[in-house]
This record gives sequence, structure tokens and C-alpha cells, in this order.
Amino acid sequence: MSALAEAAAVTGEGWADPEPANGADDPEERAEGLLRDVLGPHRYREFEREGRLHLPSALRAGRVYRLDRDGTLSFRDAGERGFCTSLCIQAQEAVPRDDSVVLRYLMVIADEQRFLDTTNPIGFRLSLICRMVYREVREGFSRFGATCCTLVLCLIPLACLWGAVEAARHLLTPHFFWALLGLLLALAPGMIGVLLLALLAGDFYHLVLQPYRWLRRRVRSECREVRKE
Repeated sequence: MSALAEAAAVTGEGWADPEPANGADDPEERAEGLLRDVLGPHRYREFEREGRLHLPSALRAGRVYRLDRDGTLSFRDAGERGFCTSLCIQAQEAVPRDDSVVLRYLMVIADEQRFLDTTNPIGFRLSLICRMVYREVREGFSRFGATCCTLVLCLIPLACLWGAVEAARHLLTPHFFWALLGLLLALAPGMIGVLLLALLAGDFYHLVLQPYRWLRRRVRSECREVRKE
């Protein structure tokens, strides 16, 4: 199935796979020709020259998507400096790289909301990890069950981290053996708890510090413009 056919399955629009252009039967050549036709001459040259495309969001003000040559799709919201969040979606069967690029391009411009509902965002934030786990669990459980499973999977490493800290505090007590055993059992999942805390710090930066810094830069910029006037 071509990338356009897969995009049609998401957007709800029909599409027939194009016939090979100029007798090109090789999948890579067909995919390259399809990419050129979809992007158009000007944007295709820009894509080849820069190695990426920037696509403004039609749903969320200030959001910009970046589609790289290897098919990686990431985005940044208003106030963010870099494209730190990637959107993961995989075809059910192996497709040429250019087909993968066409698939992501068409899904963004044709039905962005359904595309966002389908993909898994990947970034250094706890909320994104919880969302990805929830979507995976949701395929086999009800909404309530998936929510409970997600909470349990996230809380167990944090509980183990707390248990490891408590066990370490009792190493110098008469209960040394039991404290050491508890520490060894809780250490590995406790390290995952440390990672979750770091991801939580990423959420704090994204939700609090980053908007504050963006607002502060904007206020300073407007003050400089007022002074110039």
C-alpha cells in the first residue's frame, strides 16, 4: 500500500495508487516521483536543498511542524526554541522512505486533528510517556481500566524509589540484612522512578518556565519598540 493510500485511510478520502511514471517499476523511484508530484517543483527543490520542510499548524496558533528528509516529524509550540517533541507513527508494512515522507506530509495538511489523535508524541516529559502508555493499554482495556493501569505503571517505580531510600536509611541499624535485601529488590525499579522524576521536571519546564521566558522576551521586545517610537 502506498503512502497516499495509507493517508486516505486516515483522512477518509479515497485514493488510487498512481501508475509508474516513465516506466519506473522500482519502489524507490516511484516513491521519489510521488514525493515530487505531491510537493510540487518549488517545495521539492526546497526540501532537497534544506533537508526539511516547515509546516505551520492549522489548529494550534504558533505551532510549526518540521518534516525531515528521513521522515522524522517533530514540532515546536509558540515560545519553544527547538523541535523537542517528535510524533511517532509507523506503517503496517515496509515502505520506501519517500513514501513515508509523503504519508506524514499529507496527514498533517489533510486532517491534522486525526493525525494528532493517531500518533504518539515522544519527548522528555512525563505526560508524553503516560499518554503513550495509555494508548497502548487502551487497545485491550476500557478507558477506566487503561487509566488505572497507566497510573499503576507510573506509580510503582516511584514507590520502589521511596522504598530504596527507606531501605538505605536502615542499613546501619540491626535490621541490616532485611534493609540490604529491600534495597537490592527496589534499586532497579527505583532507578526508573528517578527517570520519571526527571521527566516530571521536563513537564514543569514545558508548562511553567518556558511560557514564562517566552512572555518575558515578548514583553521586553514590546518595551523596546515603544521606546523607539
